[in-house]
Amino acid sequence: MEQGLIGWSGAAAAVASAVFFALHLGRRNKDRRSYALTATVFAALAGLLGVMWWLHRAEPSVSRVETLKTGGLASASIVALYALWLNDRRRRVEEDRRDIEEQRRAIESDRQQLETRKADHDRQRVGNEQFSKAIELLGHAADQVRVGALHALAAQAEAEPARVQTVLDVLCSYLRRPFDHEDYRKGEKSAADDEDEPEAPSPRDREDTDTEERERQVRLTAQRLIAQVLRSAPRSQAPDLDLTGARLDEFALSECTIGELVLTRAKVFRSLVLTEVSLERANLDEARIRFGELNLRSVEIAGDLDLLLLSASLMLRMEDVNIGGDLILGGAELNWGGILRNVDLSGEFDCRAWLGRGLQFSGFTHRSDKPMQLEDGLKVLRGADDRITDIYDPEVLAEHNLPDPETSPRDWAEPPQAQQ
Repeated sequence: MEQGLIGWSGAAAAVASAVFFALHLGRRNKDRRSYALTATVFAALAGLLGVMWWLHRAEPSVSRVETLKTGGLASASIVALYALWLNDRRRRVEEDRRDIEEQRRAIESDRQQLETRKADHDRQRVGNEQFSKAIELLGHAADQVRVGALHALAAQAEAEPARVQTVLDVLCSYLRRPFDHEDYRKGEKSAADDEDEPEAPSPRDREDTDTEERERQVRLTAQRLIAQVLRSAPRSQAPDLDLTGARLDEFALSECTIGELVLTRAKVFRSLVLTEVSLERANLDEARIRFGELNLRSVEIAGDLDLLLLSASLMLRMEDVNIGGDLILGGAELNWGGILRNVDLSGEFDCRAWLGRGLQFSGFTHRSDKPMQLEDGLKVLRGADDRITDIYDPEVLAEHNLPDPETSPRDWAEPPQAQQ
């Protein structure tokens, strides 16, 4: 009787376990876990009762305690299997959660990249529109509008370093436009013309003079902005500056890096000054400097300094200058000559020029093995260390009643200041 009760109870528990397991497999919601636990409980009970019933039938002599222990072990084994399954399920859920999290992060990263690219595209589109508008405004009749357009271009170059070269090209092209001014015309007149009685300007002349003065201020703004853009540009860029044939007014660059500086046939009113500038190469062929000088201070030039056919009303002044290539003065006209202090020249020195009162050297180092090229009539004077101290033309010094450096020390007279 007792065995039958145990057997039927175990069978009922097994059936109940199978029913709840089937319910567990058929559900797709959060109740699945409760069905699995219920099925496990009934399975453990079925295992306990089934083992007890089997032992009573196989070994009637086994005590009830031993039967209960053996059934308990079988039931515990079923519970342990459920725990292992549950742990594995948790592990797989955690892995799936991590995969979903990684996918979410990847999607978020892609979204951020798309937003960044869209923002960059919008910013570039707006920048292009502003750039195009500024270019159009450079041709506006009002000088204040042109000044505003120049400042807008400079702001674009500072905000977007990739536009530095383009903006500089536009500013240089503006300075290459034909332009004249009353002061420039006065500078071009001969001394005989200056002595004539000046005529009273007509209203038309005064109007033209006012227009020229306003345009002159716009061009001075363009010059200042070129220097500003170069100073703010990354040193690694070294943009080029093409001012071929430009009309400049006391042009100065400082604390910047330039690739190639081209001032071929440029006309400079008053001085051209470069201070703490690094250059790849400088070309001033046929440039004209009126009422001023060419002044280079703390300048590094990796290549050539080409001053072929340069014309300067005053002098060439170089101080703390390193030239990695050649120094070319062929055909240059320097009315007051020049002063070269602490100049290091690695290449050739072409000095076939009209030097006015000559060149005076202090700390000049010429590293090339090739001899210096001199104009006929020029003399070279060297000091005790065999360094060049003077290059001069005795006939010119005699014409100006200046002492010959070879016979008496020359008190180097500074040229008059550039016209203000």
